Amino acid sequence: MDFLNWPEFKTPGSAAFISDLHLFSRRSNFARHQVAISGAIEQSEMCVWGGDLFDFRWAQLGCDATTVSRSIEWLDDWLVRFPDKPFVFLRGNHDAHAAFATALEQLSRCRENLYCGIDAVRVADTLMLHGDLIEGEGTRASLAKYRESWEARPTAHPFQHRAYDAIVAARLHTAVASAAHRHRRTCQRLWKSIDAELSQEIVGLRRVVFGHTHRHIHAMKLAGIEFYNAGATIRHVKFAPVVLRFGKDKK
Repeated sequence: MDFLNWPEFKTPGSAAFISDLHLFSRRSNFARHQVAISGAIEQSEMCVWGGDLFDFRWAQLGCDATTVSRSIEWLDDWLVRFPDKPFVFLRGNHDAHAAFATALEQLSRCRENLYCGIDAVRVADTLMLHGDLIEGEGTRASLAKYRESWEARPTAHPFQHRAYDAIVAARLHTAVASAAHRHRRTCQRLWKSIDAELSQEIVGLRRVVFGHTHRHIHAMKLAGIEFYNAGATIRHVKFAPVVLRFGKDKK
């Protein structure tokens, strides 16, 4: 797990955390939330993309090369629009794709405000990560294995898309997420893994922001830590960008 400790002297006054957009998949309803996402980025001094922005498994663009190209173009539009704002891209399981990782690294060489190749970032008293650390045994090794399994999956067949559409239409995906990722239990599991795998980096931590589970959480307190989750731009799922403040004006 690659970890970035944001320099204290560069601590922003505020940061937006946005994850699980699942762009280019049929189930994404990103357009419905585009105004809120743009507003969160505009009002924040820093933006953290929390993983699964793109969905290579369920993409509808015809081929991986096109999906990679469109993904890079989408990110670059934000970098050009806000050249003085830092953007941190955290890896997720649905964007675990070798060609995309290579293209993203190439983009970062051209844009000084893009930070990538990262799994978790700490800004002041806040840790941000995708959240799939909870999968498997909750260790760095099991996370790597989990990501590799996603990278190895081919683009879904049209028949699989139709089956998935039926699941979403029946809202079964929300029932599964609710059962598999109950708020308190998920946060407990995540914190246990963070404590075990990032013990040296979490002293003084007060907030954890994550994605992955598609379940919106706002400031749920557990063992003195506040947990946040943006949800997902998926039909029938609640989504709201997480905007956090730092320093004296923190709320």
